[in-house]
Order: sequence, then structure tokens, then C-alpha cells
Amino acid sequence: MPIASAEREATDTHGGVALFFRENEDDDGDPSAKVFAVTNCHILRKDTIITYEFKGAGAPRQHVRLAGFHRFQHGLDEIKDCISGCGFNADLLAREIVQLEAKPESDDQELVAEDKAEVEAKRNKLAKLKKDIGVLEAFYNEVKSQRGDITCRTIGHVHWAPKISVDVLGCKYTKDICAFEVDAARFGDHFMGNVVDLGVEFSPWQITNMFYPQSGGRTVFKFPINGLLRINGWVPRELLAHPDCFDNNGEPCLIVMKDGNTTDLTVGRFAGLEAYLCDELGVESIELAIYNYDRNSGPFFPKGDSGSLIFGGEGHMVGIPPSWMGKDRSNHVTYATPAWNLWNLR
Repeated sequence: MPIASAEREATDTHGGVALFFRENEDDDGDPSAKVFAVTNCHILRKDTIITYEFKGAGAPRQHVRLAGFHRFQHGLDEIKDCISGCGFNADLLAREIVQLEAKPESDDQELVAEDKAEVEAKRNKLAKLKKDIGVLEAFYNEVKSQRGDITCRTIGHVHWAPKISVDVLGCKYTKDICAFEVDAARFGDHFMGNVVDLGVEFSPWQITNMFYPQSGGRTVFKFPINGLLRINGWVPRELLAHPDCFDNNGEPCLIVMKDGNTTDLTVGRFAGLEAYLCDELGVESIELAIYNYDRNSGPFFPKGDSGSLIFGGEGHMVGIPPSWMGKDRSNHVTYATPAWNLWNLR
């Protein structure tokens, strides 16, 4: 889900949501049904060297929006592209139907029956395309008219944003996270929890095959019904250090995915390696090192995908890349803070 903050609208800074969680009890110990979303601190906060915490009712709110300006326009363009694509296919089908109907009738009744069946099938496809175009056009007009003003896309407010820091819990991992409370009125009827739509970037067979570079391993991925993979739990520290699956060369390897705000679904490889890094200020940290799937797959985590969750084929969380990924981004490796570490933060 693409997000942006009111505080950072001027720079059109945007990113995505890593995961959602439900609050069981509030600070007073009373039952709570509030839902929060987790992303990177640097996406929603301008000042990342001080900790921000919402003070409660009456305090000014740092609003969170659904999509910044450019991401919203990109979404509108995507809808228009779908409309154009459907229109092109509808025109092609209409011409094919005319050609089939103008075809001289054969004496072979079997061929006649086949032509009639083909015309009927194309008419059904054409009718569906026309219906899809109508739905898409109505959706485009609704989104543009009712959500064009960014203030109409407010979906919550920042609740807790600890300053970006390293060596949290003595592990030298980077802490770059932020939690914002989700507006229940906007999500109540449609909220599905932590699910990832695997989209159409890969066919079900392609993505399944990518998880099994070697045959004979344990089952680590089964394409989900409707392409919706539910996120559940995280990969434990021990399994990250010693992956129980193997790559083409028989080396330990976990195949991982990311559904980004900019590049949608990508697939990568984690070989159980941690990287020891040092930034331009001399701050040292340790991160998971995740490589592109292969030399032809392109970057696993390019610029614009901040806030996105990295997860495995069973839906277990692997990690979230920190802020400096956008400043010195490698083309072949992505660095991430492990999910097990972030989950233990308070």
C-alpha cells in the first residue's frame, strides 16, 4: 500500500507499508481493537534523529496519506492504461468477429459448427471487455473526483517513530521503523490483514519454479488461491544463519520476495550472510545481505520501494531495509534489518 506523510508532502517522499498489527491492550491495560501499520521512520518523519510519540487525544496529529502526489498520478495513469488496453483488445475482437461472420459458409458442417462456436466465444469475450471498460472508467472518475485532493486520502496518523539508530539490543542492526494508527472507519469493511497480492509480474508456474532451483527440497512455496499470500510470523534467527534450502550449486539459500511501491513483486536470494557496513559518518552496522535472483532479474530492491517487507515463500517475514539503502544502493545486493530483531523492539 503506497503511503506518504503530510509532514513530507513538499518533497513528495513516499513509500509502502510493511505490515499491520492489532493492539490487544492500550497503555492502561484496557482492551483495544486499534490497528497499526509499520513502515520506515524516514518515510513519514522529516526529523529522524529524535523520537516522536503521539501524546493522545487533543494533541496535533502527523497525518498519513494514501499515496503521495506522483504515486497517485501514476495510479491514475495505470487505470487509463488498463482502459486503453481493454479498448484495443475489444476493437481487435470486433474486427475478428466481422471477419468470421463474412466468411463464406463451408459445406463441411463440422467447420461451420467450429466457426459458430468461435464467433460465440469472441462475442462473450467482447461483452466482458466492454463491461470491464465501463467498470474501469467509473472507477477512474470516482478516484479522480473523490480522492484527487490529498487531504481526502488521509488514512491515519503517526503513533510512534523512534529515532533512527544502530546497535539496538546490542546487535548492531539498524532501527528504522515507524508505527501509525490506521483509520478504522476507512478500512473496517475491506481490511484483509497481512496479505500480499502476488500480481501478474510472474505466472503462478514461473514464481513457483523460482522457489525450486533444485528438485528434491522441502516444500517452501505453494502458489496461494487468488494469488494472495498471507504473512504469518517471521523467519527465526537460527534459520537465517543456516538456511535449510539450497540453490543451483547446492549452497544454503532462502528464496525471498518483496512487493514494492515502485517495482511491484521481485524475487531475490538470501544465502545466510550478514554484511558488516560503515556509512560516510563512520557508523557501523550489521544487515542481512540479499542478492538479486540472477544476473537477468534486475535489482531486487530499487529506489522507491522503501517500507516494503521482505518475506519468504511460506509468508514468514525476513526483514525491512533501512533508510540509507536509498543513498548508496547497490545494483546487486539489498541490505535489511532482520524481522525477528524488529519484532522484539519496544
